[in-house]
Amino acid sequence: MPCIAHILRTITVILNDSGFVNALTKCCKIVGHFKHNPANTSELQ
Repeated sequence: MPCIAHILRTITVILNDSGFVNALTKCCKIVGHFKHNPANTSELQ
């Protein structure tokens, strides 16, 4: 049975290779844009 450090490392590698991190980064940028711009936030609603 692998130790917890190896399990966490494997999960990190899988997430980085899957494109998940890139998608999450893009989502955070979109949310940040609307969060800091009230005019765009009202248009979105």
